Amino acid sequence: MKKISITSALITICCILLAVGIVLLVMELTQTKRDPLLAQIDPNLNVTLGEYDHVAVTVEVGQITDQVVENDIYRRQAEAAQVVPVTDGAKQNDNVTLTFTGSIDGQETFSETQTNFIIGSQNNEFPIEGLSQHLLGVKAGDALTVNLTVQEEYPIPEWIGKTVVFAIRIEAIERALIPELDDAFAKTQGCNTVAELRALVKNQLQVIQQAANQTNIREHVWQQAKKNMIHQEAEVSAKANQKANEIVTELTNSAMQEGLDLLGYAYFVLGYQAENEADLTEHIAHTVTEDLLEDAFLVALCQKEQIILTDERYTEKLNADLKINHDAGFTDYTKENLIEDYGLNDETELKLHYLKELAIDRLMETAQVTTTLAK
Repeated sequence: MKKISITSALITICCILLAVGIVLLVMELTQTKRDPLLAQIDPNLNVTLGEYDHVAVTVEVGQITDQVVENDIYRRQAEAAQVVPVTDGAKQNDNVTLTFTGSIDGQETFSETQTNFIIGSQNNEFPIEGLSQHLLGVKAGDALTVNLTVQEEYPIPEWIGKTVVFAIRIEAIERALIPELDDAFAKTQGCNTVAELRALVKNQLQVIQQAANQTNIREHVWQQAKKNMIHQEAEVSAKANQKANEIVTELTNSAMQEGLDLLGYAYFVLGYQAENEADLTEHIAHTVTEDLLEDAFLVALCQKEQIILTDERYTEKLNADLKINHDAGFTDYTKENLIEDYGLNDETELKLHYLKELAIDRLMETAQVTTTLAK
C-alpha cells in the first residue's frame, strides 16, 4: 500500500476545502440573483410560469384625429380665458361661489362654502345632484331655498330618497371670456398662424399618443403572460378571503371611530358602493386576488429570468423620469412627486414599479403584437 505523506494529505484537504468553498460561493452568487425586493412582496403562492415567451396579443391603439386637435386647442383657449365678475345673472358654465346649509328632517346635515361650482358641469362636488338648474339667472348676493332629493347612488343608504332643504347664499359669480381662435391667439402659443398652431398641437399630441399606445401594448403583453401562469385557485382564494376579512374589520373599526356607517365609509375610502357587507368583502377579495397574482407572477418571472433591479439601474430609471418632468418645466419636481404621481406609497413601491418595467422589457423581446386603430 502506498503511503500518503503529511504534505499530500494537507494538499488534499485544502483542495477539498477549496472545492467546498467554490460550491458555497456559487450557491451564494446564485441566491443573490434573486432581487431582495421580491422578498417584500412574495405572496408565497404555489405557481408555475406558463407560456411567457412569444406572447401574442391584439391591441387597440389610439390615434390623433382633427377633432382631438381642436379639443386640445379649445383647452388652451379656456386656460387663457379672462375671468370677470358677472352682474347680469348666472349662465351655463359660469363659476359660482356659494355658501349653503342643508337639512334633512329638520336637522342640519351640510354646511360649507363652495368656490368652484360650475353651472352645468358634470364634475360638481355639491353634496346632492340637481342644483345647476336652480342657479341660472341668480346674481351675487341672492339668497334662495332649494329642495333636492337624495339620488339612489348616494353612499349613505338611509338618506336615499329623502328631501334635503338647502338654504343658499350666492357670494360671487364669475365668467370666463374665452379668446377667439385667430392668429393673435396663435402668437400667444408660440406660433404665427392658426395653421401653425394646429400643426404644433397635432405633433405634440402624437408624441403623447405614441407613448400611451406603447404603455397600453406593454400592459396587454404583461396581462396575457400573467394569464398563462398556472396557480391553485383554492389557495389564492383562501389567502384573498383572509386578507379581505382583515380589511373589512379595519374599515368597520375606522367607521365606528368616525361615527359612520360601514358601507358609506367604505365608499369614501375605496370608491366602491357596496350593497351590503358581503358584497363589500367580495369586492375587496377580488382586488386582493389580482394583487396576489400580480405579485406571484412578478416573483416567478424575475426568478426564472434572473431579473434584478440594481442600484445603478434604479438610479438610471429614476433620473430619466425626473428629467422628463424637469424638461417639461417642472424644475422643482422630486422623487416624492414621482411616487405620488405613480399612485405609490413609498420608494420601495417605486423600485418594484421599475422592477416590473424590467420584467415587461423581457417579455417584449419576443412578444407578437398586432395593433388595430381605435374607432
